[in-house]
Amino acid sequence: MLPFFDKETCHPDACALFLGGDNLADLQSKVIEDWIKVNDKIPQDFIHVIKKKDDYGFIHFENKHYREVFFNKVKGLRINLDKEKKVVVKFQPVKRKFDHHSNKHDPVGRPYHDLFDNRTHFIIIVSLPSIVEENEIELHMEGEEIIISGKYKELNFDGDILKKLIPVGDFEYTFTLPSKINHNSKVKIEKIENSNIFKIEIKKEENKRIKLLFE
Repeated sequence: MLPFFDKETCHPDACALFLGGDNLADLQSKVIEDWIKVNDKIPQDFIHVIKKKDDYGFIHFENKHYREVFFNKVKGLRINLDKEKKVVVKFQPVKRKFDHHSNKHDPVGRPYHDLFDNRTHFIIIVSLPSIVEENEIELHMEGEEIIISGKYKELNFDGDILKKLIPVGDFEYTFTLPSKINHNSKVKIEKIENSNIFKIEIKKEENKRIKLLFE
């Protein structure tokens, strides 16, 4: 079973691994980094190790690919760093504990968004970093839910990465609307000029009065 965490990291979960194990309270980040550096079977494409005061920490990577390559080498291993003190390290994917406001599909939760009702349509205003065209987004309807999916692009700049919170990779967000949607109508989507904000209009189902018959 994967661990759950509500602590903020300096990189997105998609570019990080959780560091757990036994008797880690006094272990320093440098000890773990040095072990990786002297082990030529372990990929060296990591940024740093962040060891928390408690028995856990994180190792961060520049992108999801480097994280996956590293994890494939250490998956399932219990690494004994100090036999006398029984210090054991294990790397695992980060898994968050979500509340009812979070999105079950995405480790960083839903993006910044607004929801409006103009009586005939629901309007979702959503911010999607690195998405520049409407055709980079897919929309699906399921009951009273709108599902927005796509792929965030990697943004690279010169210099060392000190903090990386802009999401990278595949995303899928689910928005539950207050009432029924007209599944037969087309959805209108447009990008707000000079921004990474998109406006999505979904037609509401008309409320019709239905005569009820007695048995």
